[in-house]
Parts: sequence; C-alpha cells; structure tokens
Amino acid sequence: MSAKLPRPITGASAVLVLAFVLEGGSLGAETTNALTLTDCLRESLSANHTLLARSGESDAAGARAKGSTAARLPRLFAAGSAQHTSDPYRLQPATENNQPGIFTRDTWQAMAGIALPLYAGGRLAAEQSASRLLAEAASGDVAFARQALAVRVVTLYEDALALRAVIRSLDQSRATLTAQVEQIDALLRQQKAAEVDRLRVSVRLARVEQSAIEARNRLEIVQATLAVLMGREPSVAWELADNLSTPPAASVDMITSRELRADEAAALARSASAAQQVRASRSGYWPTVEGVATYGPRADFHSGEDYDMGFAGVALTWNIWDFGRTKSRVSEARANQRVREEAVAETTLQRRLELANAEAGVRAAAARIEASRLAVEQAQESLRIEQRKYELGQGTITDVLDAQSAAVESESLRARALADHSISLAARDFAAGHVFTSVAALPVLRADPVAGAVNDSPSKP
Repeated sequence: MSAKLPRPITGASAVLVLAFVLEGGSLGAETTNALTLTDCLRESLSANHTLLARSGESDAAGARAKGSTAARLPRLFAAGSAQHTSDPYRLQPATENNQPGIFTRDTWQAMAGIALPLYAGGRLAAEQSASRLLAEAASGDVAFARQALAVRVVTLYEDALALRAVIRSLDQSRATLTAQVEQIDALLRQQKAAEVDRLRVSVRLARVEQSAIEARNRLEIVQATLAVLMGREPSVAWELADNLSTPPAASVDMITSRELRADEAAALARSASAAQQVRASRSGYWPTVEGVATYGPRADFHSGEDYDMGFAGVALTWNIWDFGRTKSRVSEARANQRVREEAVAETTLQRRLELANAEAGVRAAAARIEASRLAVEQAQESLRIEQRKYELGQGTITDVLDAQSAAVESESLRARALADHSISLAARDFAAGHVFTSVAALPVLRADPVAGAVNDSPSKP
C-alpha cells in the first residue's frame, strides 16, 4: 500500500509545477522571433537559394570571360611520348652523307613548347567581347533578381500586416458580439428581448469566427512563404514586428525614370554579345595562323643514346570549302541576334507597362486610404449609436449587426488600402529602377540592407 503525501507537500509541488509551466511559457514568449521588414529583406538577400544560384551563374559567366581572355595569350605546354615500331629506324636524323647512326624500335621523347595565336579572323577578339558582355548580363540578372526578391518580400510582409490588422478587427468584433449575446441574455431574463435576437447575434458571431479562422490561415501561409524566401523552414514560428503606417501625402507624386533597369541592361548586353557571336562565326571564312616553338630530348630505351631537337615555325590553316558549316553557324548567330534584339524591345515595353500600372496603383491606394479614414470613423460612430438605441429599446438587433459588420468591413478595407499603398510604392520603385537607391519612394528600399550602402544613381542597381 503506497503512502500518501501530506497535503501541504502536495500543494507545494503543485505550486512548483505551475510556476515551472508559467516560466516555460514566459520563456517561450520571450524567445519568439519578431522580425521587421528590414530584417526580412536582409535575411532574404543573404540566404535565398534562388538568389544564391543566380550568383553562382554570374560567377560561372565571369570565369568564362576570363577563359576567353586567356585564349588570346601564349600557351606554354609540355609533352612526352614513348613508342615501339615494327621496323627499326634511325634515332637521330643524318646531317651529312655516310654519317653513322643508331637504329632502334623503342624510343621516348619529351618536349616543352610555346604556342601563340597570331591570327584567327577576329574570332578570339569577338569571343572575348561576347564573354565579357555575357558576364555583365549575368551580373545584371543578379541585380534584377535581388530587386525583384526585395519587392516580393515587401509585398508579402505588407499582406501579412494587413491580415493581422483584419484579424484584430475580427477579434474585437467577436468580443463585441459575445458581450452583445450576454446583454441579450440579461434582457431575456427580464423579458425585454426576443429569442430571435439572440439567434441572429449567434449566427453573426459564427460568421465572424469563421472569417477569423480563414484570415489566420492566410496569415500563416504568407508567413511560411516569407520564411522560405529567407531560407528558413516554413514551420518555424516568427512574429511581425512592424505595423501598418499611414503614408505621407508626397508619396503619390508622379515619377519618371529614363535610366536603364538591371533587366534592360542585361538584355542589351546579351544583344551586343549576340552581335559579337555573329562576328566570331564569320571568322570561319578566314584562315588561322599560329606560331609554335618546341625543344626537348629524344632517346633510345636500350643504348641510352639521346639527342636534343627543337623547331620553331608558323602554321596556317584555311578551310577552303566546308560544305556550308560556316554559313550555317553565321545564320544561326544572326537569328540569335534578332531574338536578343526583340527581347530588348519586349523588356522595355514590359517595364513601361509595370510603371504605368504601379502609378495607377499608388493613386488608387492613396484615394482609398483617405476614403477609408472617414468610413472607419463613421462606422464606429454608427455602431455606437445603434448599440445605444438597442439598449434603450428604440432600435433592432438587425441594425446593430449591420453597423457591426460595416465597422469590421471599413477597418479591413483601410488595412488593405494601407498595405496596397506600400506594395504599389515598391512596385513603382521596381519599375522605375529605383530599388536600393536614394530616390526610392519606399524608405525601406532606399538602402541595400546587406551591403549597407545607398546608391545615388538609379542606373547602377
């Protein structure tokens, strides 16, 4: 039979367990990771896997550019060989008549040499220029990917802030409806209200709870997407540290930008590279000239006789007729050049479209913010009046519920308008090529959070 602990000891144990649980909960709350928008940008630009892959591609393009430059320089080489022949042959060539010599079947030879391309019809220079331009295009791709990633992070973060504001409004509405149910219960006990009023409020309360669940689910999805962009596990919980902010009136001003954006600069570089590829392919019509010099020993395996030999000379190669190979390469290069030129035109038109859409979005969001401010004030005042009228028996529960729904909707619309304004500003900065420059309209995009520097020139993202 087990002995029972005295009640004071049991009570003390319970207190200790409760204290431990509360302390653990407080520690968990303290360790919750709250991130600002700048923190998300910094982490995304440092750890995003797609961006890191683009950086690797840029490094590879830079390495290819260095290789094309090296192809125009002299090449030092060493070579060795060993051979066995079916018939013996003279180890050292005769330099005069009746000169004795050694005949052998087994020989080895070693040499060191230098080779220098003297003329290649412009192919090496064209390939060097093309590789350099492709490296610049890859660097522009990285810059454009960083800007696009930053704008996407801003969009998701602002969406999350709007959803959090909507959830707060729905929670407040739920608390108000719950208090309304309690008030109706008190009136029912006094026989001053109808049962149908309580049913209507309960139905509205269920709708609000459902909307809150859906909003929380969307918020969880948005935060998980942001976590993936930051290179994190989507299941790791973190909190939003910022709040929706009212924009200044000056932020709706029209802007124009005639500077090249990173994707346009990359497209132009690829078009110029394609032109150089045409020049390189046309070099197949011309000869190639290379200077070569070698020197090294040659010896017999058995007798140990050896001698040194070397030569210096020029080699010329000219494909007089290659059955259309060069012509096909030239045609292919010209077709690729047309493709790149069309890509430049398409990129420019797409950027102008993005800028026009972003300008319209900024103006519309600014107008919605001003309209929603008055709507929120009027909806809250209307709700207060309808609740007071119902308490005095001069109004219906339907009027109260309509006013409650209008208040929640106006607050949700205002939160959405604030978020859309920041998103439109980010989209406009992106379309104008102002991301990570001092002229960006959105303050968080005026400096690169990783480099920690402000770029005064929009043409250098």
